[in-house]
Amino acid sequence: MEKTPNLQVPKKRIKRTGVYISKPLKKFLEESTHAYTETLTPNREEVSIYCDHISKAKHVLMGKFYEELSGAFYGGIVLDGKSIRENPAQLDIDFGELEQMINWENKPKDELFIKPDIVNIGKSIGEAKGCKSGSSLHIFDEQTERYRKIQLRSPAHSVYFAIYRHAFQRIKDKTATIRSGEEIIQDLSLSTMYSLKIPLSILLYLHGKWYGNIKETLGYRYGKSDYQDCTMAREFAIRSLFQDPEKIIDMLDLSPENYKITRKLSPENFTVRTSPAESLTTLTQFPILMIEDKDHENWIDSFVESEKRLGTNIQEIQGTEEVPF
Repeated sequence: MEKTPNLQVPKKRIKRTGVYISKPLKKFLEESTHAYTETLTPNREEVSIYCDHISKAKHVLMGKFYEELSGAFYGGIVLDGKSIRENPAQLDIDFGELEQMINWENKPKDELFIKPDIVNIGKSIGEAKGCKSGSSLHIFDEQTERYRKIQLRSPAHSVYFAIYRHAFQRIKDKTATIRSGEEIIQDLSLSTMYSLKIPLSILLYLHGKWYGNIKETLGYRYGKSDYQDCTMAREFAIRSLFQDPEKIIDMLDLSPENYKITRKLSPENFTVRTSPAESLTTLTQFPILMIEDKDHENWIDSFVESEKRLGTNIQEIQGTEEVPF
């Protein structure tokens, strides 16, 4: 009688949900963050994210978390993707001043718009993006095109993208969905590993559809019928931009001399309030690499000329077209 062969059943890959910080990630941070000695002075030292008032979708809660961090770190009002007339209680600046900049007249209430995440009147307009460590960053065509128009309409404001690398696995998984919002916030507060703050001038070249050319080592185009057209910035691009920003800026055919690069640690003793009661979570410090245009006005001049060559109707955007938020 023949013996049955001793077959090895392949081990099923464990799909982790929640915080998982791998040894390579720990090593990368240890090797990369020795230059981060100064602490960022935030505009606010606490944010409030009342989980009961937010969609049960945990990835929406994650987005809200990083929007609030960006507003507190760099200043400004988080718009929550809503018309300010629908949610005036969130504003702590002059209501008329913000309305003057963002004209909501004649906007259908049920129409969806890509609005900026954070507006700091007279200074900056920001977009916050959470991205799991090891994953590519989605840079959507429609969103990028809207921010080009936003920049043309508000040239005095610097447009930035705050990218947060976190170690929270499978935020859309059922096991994450059944967890409380407070638990998700606590995990995000522990698992945000590092952050990049980059200007629109760099993001446009990283996106590569209208500006520059997509480098195979940095990203690739993605578009299917069931998904938005976008550029996927590879893990290598985001990690290397944090580790050696001058190298990646040069790879994008930009001049590192045109940028100011600052390294900071996130604020000490920064807290996140998750309910009106005394429910506070302390944010674990993480390194932040900040890149900004040395001469924003000069870049705006070249940006406008580039948009003219692309055939953008600048007069319409700056004169009669409402801000495309």
